[in-house]
Amino acid sequence: MTKHELGNGESYVVGIVEEMGSFLALTATESKKFKTRRGAERWMECRGLTPDGKKIDTAGITVRPEGGYHAVTGRDGRVFYDLEAAEKWLGERGYLPNGERVREGGLGQPHWIVIYGEKVPYNCTLEEMNAALNRVV
Repeated sequence: MTKHELGNGESYVVGIVEEMGSFLALTATESKKFKTRRGAERWMECRGLTPDGKKIDTAGITVRPEGGYHAVTGRDGRVFYDLEAAEKWLGERGYLPNGERVREGGLGQPHWIVIYGEKVPYNCTLEEMNAALNRVV
């Protein structure tokens, strides 16, 4: 749990609290009750927070132990069962799968282009683009 002091004698907490056999996940603006701790942790992760209420400041894709992929941008996160969908989601938000910000092409630019089912990097050379076209044609 992380306690935030507002400076006027008031405070609020963010994190997961166990109460009477269930788990209450708290953010600054929402809360939700879960039967399992793991469910509460996933809900917090999807809101860009760790179980103790600290902000996730890294971006990228991680493999979830129970299956699927967890894509986070530092502000929000989402669970995917398809790696390409997770990569696309991050690319739309201006991130590469390794968590780096996309610099060339600007925000929202995907990091790869699909040419007739063949993936090529968005910043590839003309020769690489022609080679990908020749492999398909």
